[in-house]
Amino acid sequence: MAERDSLVWVWIGDPALADPQGIPRARHLDAPGWVTVRGMEPIDADYGLLVDNLLDLSHETYLHGGYIGTPEVAETPITTEVDEGAGIVRVSRHMDDAECPPFYARSTGIRGRISRRQDIEYHAPCLYLLHSRVAPVGVLPEADGSDPDAFHTEITYAITPSADGRVYDFWAVSRDWATEDAEVTEFLRKSNHTVVMQDVTALNLLQRALGTERAGYRELSINIDTGGLAARRILARLVEEGERRTGAAR
Repeated sequence: MAERDSLVWVWIGDPALADPQGIPRARHLDAPGWVTVRGMEPIDADYGLLVDNLLDLSHETYLHGGYIGTPEVAETPITTEVDEGAGIVRVSRHMDDAECPPFYARSTGIRGRISRRQDIEYHAPCLYLLHSRVAPVGVLPEADGSDPDAFHTEITYAITPSADGRVYDFWAVSRDWATEDAEVTEFLRKSNHTVVMQDVTALNLLQRALGTERAGYRELSINIDTGGLAARRILARLVEEGERRTGAAR
């Protein structure tokens, strides 16, 4: 067991294979200058469905309208980078001129349209980081890389399978702005909990629907699924490697 960034990591395999140095970091969770709200919801769905959900944020437009979803999220192309060896998938979506969703409009006070960036890092099998940046249209980072006029939010998911077909959805929202404003903190907590519960409802329904499908049904994958498909490949490889190690140990 190891503690990193307010998270507890437990290795349930062969102790000789544990590698604390390989634990991915989420330093914003307990770093100075950041405030975090968090929670957990159980989902009656396979953890892989939650990974699929988080790596394809185009669903925000349709499932989370009125909170974090706007038309631009589904309309904007993504870029995907995969590091198979390290087990990392990166999916980015940069919107130069987008509607400001209520989640940010009410918490930041921005009026009008925004520049919005969503940069995802998924560290298989269980840590998901969404680096979010919003700012009024035209506001750019400084030449030295600082970004004092933008609002930075880190969305973290610690995806923890609890049984076959069930997963614990640990979530956190961290911000580096309005850190002393208790009303903003409570608004973000309630709003993100609502968003999470929308995902819970959708994933529970999806799992039940998949359970009633006849054997041999086929999935249709499109470009927006590139990140999710890469994650599936990595997870399958990790499972296979784990099974080989277990077999060798026997």
